[in-house]
Amino acid sequence: MVGYNNPVCVGDELKFNVRHATKYDVAILTTNMSTIYKSSENITDNLITVWTPQQGIATGIYIAKMTFYSPAEEITNSYRISVIHCSKSADTSDSTEIRNDEIVLTDLVLTNNTDFTNKDLGFVIIPNPNPGIFQLETNFPLTDIAHLKIITPLGTTLYETQTLSSNTIQLPTSATGLHFVVIMLKNGAVLTQKMVIQR
Repeated sequence: MVGYNNPVCVGDELKFNVRHATKYDVAILTTNMSTIYKSSENITDNLITVWTPQQGIATGIYIAKMTFYSPAEEITNSYRISVIHCSKSADTSDSTEIRNDEIVLTDLVLTNNTDFTNKDLGFVIIPNPNPGIFQLETNFPLTDIAHLKIITPLGTTLYETQTLSSNTIQLPTSATGLHFVVIMLKNGAVLTQKMVIQR
């Protein structure tokens, strides 16, 4: 997860600088985890425009859930984005390119057992893969969770809760394959982990 200090203005472009990736998926979510925009594009240049907040959108905090692909690897992460209204006469060039550091994909092959997100993100799924029942091991109290959601790669919600009383979660018996566990903390941080369900 990356927090952004520079906001993106309504009508401006949210850009990422990416090396070695050939494709990306993006989903823009509100803070209550509702998807408002989705796209999937091939990457032909290092600097890519992933979203342009249009006139009429509410200002505030949004989450950009990004997946970058190379021939041998994929990386998924969530980014906290501030959307603001800017004066037309103001110089907004500094806020257009929000993410200036690069996302670099390596030639390493990731398996389903690879924890490719940084362990500093705050939680681990045990076991992973799992048969639809698993535990969340966190380095923060469960009461710090404002919203937990489990979604498919297409953005369909499989499970969600705003009050997690136990670190054990059991999913519907129909769930199989790749999913994403997304946790929003009360301090605004957004944590994402990849999970595979094998029955």
